[in-house]
Amino acid sequence: MKDSEENLCTPSREFRKRKEHASSDNLGNVELKKIEHTSRVLQNAVKFLVYETPDTDQVCQMIRNKQYDENALLNMSSNKLIQLAFSLKTMYNKQQLEVFHSILDNKIEYDFNSSVDAGELLSEGPSSRKAMREEVAKAQDDDPRPTSKTHMPSLPKINDPNLYNRVFVHKSIINNKSYLHKGEMMAAHNERLEFLGDSVLNNIVTVILYERFPEASEGELTQIRSQLVKNVTLAEFAIGYGLNKKLQSNLSEEVLRTSTQKIYADIFEAYIGALAIERNFDISSIKGWLFQLMEPKVIEVEKQLQASEEVNRDAKTELYSLIGTASVHPVYEVITKGDGLSIPYVIHCKICDDLLGIGVAPGIKEAGLRAAMNALGNRQLLEKWNTIRANTNKEKSVISDKPESTKSEKLETSSETWNLLKAKSNMFPLSNSVTTDIDNRAKNELYSLIGRKLGTTPIYEIHETEGGFFKVDTKINDLLIATAIDKSKKKAGAKAAMEVLNNKEIMSILQDH
Repeated sequence: MKDSEENLCTPSREFRKRKEHASSDNLGNVELKKIEHTSRVLQNAVKFLVYETPDTDQVCQMIRNKQYDENALLNMSSNKLIQLAFSLKTMYNKQQLEVFHSILDNKIEYDFNSSVDAGELLSEGPSSRKAMREEVAKAQDDDPRPTSKTHMPSLPKINDPNLYNRVFVHKSIINNKSYLHKGEMMAAHNERLEFLGDSVLNNIVTVILYERFPEASEGELTQIRSQLVKNVTLAEFAIGYGLNKKLQSNLSEEVLRTSTQKIYADIFEAYIGALAIERNFDISSIKGWLFQLMEPKVIEVEKQLQASEEVNRDAKTELYSLIGTASVHPVYEVITKGDGLSIPYVIHCKICDDLLGIGVAPGIKEAGLRAAMNALGNRQLLEKWNTIRANTNKEKSVISDKPESTKSEKLETSSETWNLLKAKSNMFPLSNSVTTDIDNRAKNELYSLIGRKLGTTPIYEIHETEGGFFKVDTKINDLLIATAIDKSKKKAGAKAAMEVLNNKEIMSILQDH
């Protein structure tokens, strides 16, 4: 018995060997993961002892009350580990195991006086925090610095060592640690920092652009911002600062090769999030840094804006005067309906089955004008349709009857006619009145009439509905005047045009003024 007790109390040769081996090894991620897991197992075991295990008094009471079965009683009387658990719970109840509270609350404190270096690094005192900050600062000083060729400003430092390390921890490192609580997992990788940094970055870039481009529209500012904060740009910054080399992940080489832009962009955003937290969300210094960092990109965008062609407000008129007739002329179809923010309008300028040009812009009017501008550069199709126009019977071409007329005379905008039409807005949109055969020439006829009387052109917005039908909304200067539904886009558009042409009151306004 004495030998067995000595065996229990005296470290075995194998244990001493392991202890010596552990003390000589360097701490790596594998060893740290084992230690972390062991601590969680210990916490769970202590929690069970404290909240689920009875003490010796409770066990005796249950035995006296015969609240047991015979096998359980035999097991309790012979199993030393079970008796150990009862004893530990009894000692805890008698406040002889206060360390249990510290284990459960992650507040273990140890006197590291015998190991000063470890104490300086691991304790919570001011001197230890200073030592850790110095270590992190030295690590950041050793980071690859951006070269003068890149014109990148110095990267602001993160003083908190835990915060700094967390920036580079991808969630793949944590995902397989099922023993961690959700809060512990969230606090161990950079996903929440990246979420915060994304918001801070967007806010700062928005302010920079708002101040830099006072004449830019909301849609233009949104498009510029998307260029500055896209993954390609942010990954470029991360690589320029060498942040990519500090990534900690369990991702395969193949995944890293195909996803590096997103992953490196996330590191950059997480870094910004960490800076914001450490500065108590005073982002003025972060704004100054990002302003310098973004300046070359902003200048590049500024040059693109200056070099971009201004909108030609007479583009539709010019195009109509070149190739349009009363019977055949350009048609503008909305392919993509924008939302006025991130999704632009896309409009196709067509004549019969030929696509003359495409226009893309935040607003529907500008997109239509840019489609006409694009069509004016399509020399091959302009030659084709100009020749057709020249050979068109003059009786069918209102424009060719007056070849010497100027374009402003041909398509002069009549404010009086438009005001009369708007006054009837309560009767719009027209619908469900077409009962005759569909006239496929109706759209061209309406184009000609609106062009001559109002100096503009109707827009046909196409929407797909349930059951394979298409709904076409016909608009004049954003005023919805008619709507029609058909299984054919072409027929739906013709029906909508016929709704207007068949309305005597509307035609009276358009033809008499």
